[in-house]
Amino acid sequence: MRSRSVVKSTLDETRPLSDRSERGRSSLEGVVTIREINHGDSRALVDINETHSVWKKGADAAETFGAGEMGSGAIVRLCPPANVTDAELAQIEQVARDAGAVAVKVQRREVIASGVVGASDAQGQDVTAPRTHREVIDALLARVNANGVLRAVVERAMEEGAKQAKPSLQSRGSEPLYVKTIRLMNWQRFRGRHEIPLEPTVYAITAEHEEQPGRSNWLGKSTLLGSIPFAFFGWHTRPREDAWITDGEDEGGVAIVLSDGTTMQRARVRGKATRIVLRRADGTQAHGDEAEREIIERLGLVQLDFFSSSFFIQKTIGQFVTMQPAKRQELVAGWLDLGPLRAAEEWTREMLDGAAEREGKAREQATTWKREIQTIEQSFGNPGGPMQLEATIEQLIHDREASLKQAQERAGAVRAAGQVAKQRDAIARAQAARARAEAEFIAATKEAEGIDRIELQAKVDAARSAQAEAGVLHNRAATDETEKRRLRVVGFDGKCPVASITCPATEEINARRTEAEARLQEATKQKAICDVAYETAMRAAQEAEQALRAGDQKIQAVREKRRAFEQAQEQVDSLGPMPPELLATETAEQLDARVRELAREVEMYRASIARLARAKEETSTAEALAVNLAQEAAVFGQAARLLGRGEGGAQREIALAALGAIEASTNASLAASGVDLTVALRWGTESSTELATYCNACGTSFPSSKRVKSCARCGAARGPKLDEKLDFALSDRSGAADDLAGFHLQMAAASWLYGRRGVAWRVMAVDEPFGALDEVHRKAMGVHVAGLLRSKYAFEQAFVIAHDPASTDAMPARIRIIAGRDGSRVEVES
Repeated sequence: MRSRSVVKSTLDETRPLSDRSERGRSSLEGVVTIREINHGDSRALVDINETHSVWKKGADAAETFGAGEMGSGAIVRLCPPANVTDAELAQIEQVARDAGAVAVKVQRREVIASGVVGASDAQGQDVTAPRTHREVIDALLARVNANGVLRAVVERAMEEGAKQAKPSLQSRGSEPLYVKTIRLMNWQRFRGRHEIPLEPTVYAITAEHEEQPGRSNWLGKSTLLGSIPFAFFGWHTRPREDAWITDGEDEGGVAIVLSDGTTMQRARVRGKATRIVLRRADGTQAHGDEAEREIIERLGLVQLDFFSSSFFIQKTIGQFVTMQPAKRQELVAGWLDLGPLRAAEEWTREMLDGAAEREGKAREQATTWKREIQTIEQSFGNPGGPMQLEATIEQLIHDREASLKQAQERAGAVRAAGQVAKQRDAIARAQAARARAEAEFIAATKEAEGIDRIELQAKVDAARSAQAEAGVLHNRAATDETEKRRLRVVGFDGKCPVASITCPATEEINARRTEAEARLQEATKQKAICDVAYETAMRAAQEAEQALRAGDQKIQAVREKRRAFEQAQEQVDSLGPMPPELLATETAEQLDARVRELAREVEMYRASIARLARAKEETSTAEALAVNLAQEAAVFGQAARLLGRGEGGAQREIALAALGAIEASTNASLAASGVDLTVALRWGTESSTELATYCNACGTSFPSSKRVKSCARCGAARGPKLDEKLDFALSDRSGAADDLAGFHLQMAAASWLYGRRGVAWRVMAVDEPFGALDEVHRKAMGVHVAGLLRSKYAFEQAFVIAHDPASTDAMPARIRIIAGRDGSRVEVES
């Protein structure tokens, strides 16, 4: 039987060991643990009851050990803080022996630093203490005596990097977390409900079959461990979701209760969606995505980090050793939170490339404007430099302007002569028009001589009166004729048309008819005479009126010709006397063409002066801009190198410091475990096939072509590319070596990562870490693994699956899985 009693001390409980600083270093000064020695020598002293553990020195320690509760024959293990001197430690050891301890074992808790152990900077200052990214960058800035401009650029780059990079994971809470209880319901082999209470210790997980002695495979060891990542992340190895529910059951689930009272539960009804619930210690709950986010925050780990630092399924303990170097480097880069620095470096390189590109364009512009000056000089016969060229052009402008003025004056004179000619022509035309008007007026006057309009009017009036009288007679004759024609009776045959009898007055009627016919003829004759008289009178009136109109027309013509003559005379008078005639040798058009030609030449020369002035100004501006951009690019280049991954860069410094600490811790734990094996980590190596993507001297990016062998900006030779990979070297290489190195390296890396981030999760789970080891190494590992996990690396809890009794018996606690026909159950031995 495994039995052990713990003598509970009466030490001061005011400072629990679980207090941690933000970097994972214990805020407690140390630990005193008292154990009874009632077990075999092979048993590791791993369980530290931290509930009643403090560190005391001097008289306080003597008083504590003198309380009499320790008893004789006990073994005392001391875990002092790093600042305790050897003399002080020797004094405490003596106090313990004086109190009856048969042995005192000392195990210092290792502090993983962000710097390389024992390293110092250029000023001799110790850099072993943990340093933040900011502290590393400040140290590098101080190392290069950075001025304010470089510091400002680095600050801006870090701000931009922080914006672009994913936010760093912040752990929620500072108390170390471990698993308090595992609750299973129809979880694969574990049919029904199972509640597994756990303590902060190292558990060996074993399995046995009730009906098949010696069998331990496929009974539920890995399944039990897998319940933890399933509850946290939904991870499982089954091909589909319903498959993790125990066969024949309708629902299943897993709940993990953490030491802070938080419960993470995933449950599922077959055929429906898996539900996640997070229950906080205060009774409040979170579901779905909110619960997923809070789980990550409480653990301080995402799933990738969890499986690469805390939970190792079968055959993955050596994954850190066997994975591809580039993937390994990417993983560690995530641990180091290099994302913001990488984004900052990329920002500075983009700014550098932008400044270099603008510098090149500025220099091209300066060259272009210099060529413009040369072109202007050549067009004026290369008079000898810009100053002489400007004087030459100014003289040409002066000469052309004088000629232009003269041509303009001559053109004005020619135009004046032209105006005189036009005036003379106008006067001549006016005089000719007056003469014609005068002649026409005289002719019209002669034509109208002898015309008496009064007499003509009197004739018209007499003719019209005679026409009226003739008209009256004519009308009377016409009326009489009409009356006589009406009274005329045609011949009568004597038969009465009414009574159809012979009329007795036939002869009388016919006699009257003859008489009426005679009167009609007389009236017709008289009417004909009146008609002739009327027509004659009418023609006479028309002739009189026509004579009057003709006279009026001639009189009117005289009047019009007089007016025309008077207007012509006024036009001649308005133009004045005839000016003298002026003569010109050139036409205005010829002189205008000359003026335009001279004006174009003056404009061209002035444009050349303006072009020359602008070319000189633009050349000066472009050259000054190129100088400023070169300085700007140089600063960005410095910032990129300082923030970068190359030699002297912050990312490399941070990585080398962390890897140095992890490497040193790994080799120390290998040595402490009696394993003759060492590891070496190398961050980034020079490629043998690829060329650098940017210049190591000034930071300017190279084009993609491999033909480019030197930097266009500074002329530095193009070196090899620094491969983005983390190389791993072992002093011995085999499957067992990979597992040994991987296990120790994973523990060291996980401890470093947790301490750096302040990760709350303090549980290590390893499935079959010793399978590839020989008997000697399995025994060594079994004896030391618990101590390494609990004491050296300060994991609160650990689970180790191992088949070898030499390995499992060394563990202070055990979880036994007992399998039967209907599934498996769990028993916990403390």
